[in-house]
Amino acid sequence: MRNMKNQSDSRPVFRPLSELNVIDNFPFTTLSTNEEVNEEFFRILLTTFLQKPANKKSSTK
Repeated sequence: MRNMKNQSDSRPVFRPLSELNVIDNFPFTTLSTNEEVNEEFFRILLTTFLQKPANKKSSTK
């Protein structure tokens, strides 16, 4: 299994998107397709990327 920690400390190792592989994609795909968590997952993801709160979507059903 791949070591995801730096040798000198306990912080996770972050890699550029171009270095990610199918094993890294598995958790993302699992979360994004799970209907129980996907809305919250993407809200947190957008909040992180945009550096501002992402509001809950309004349903027009």
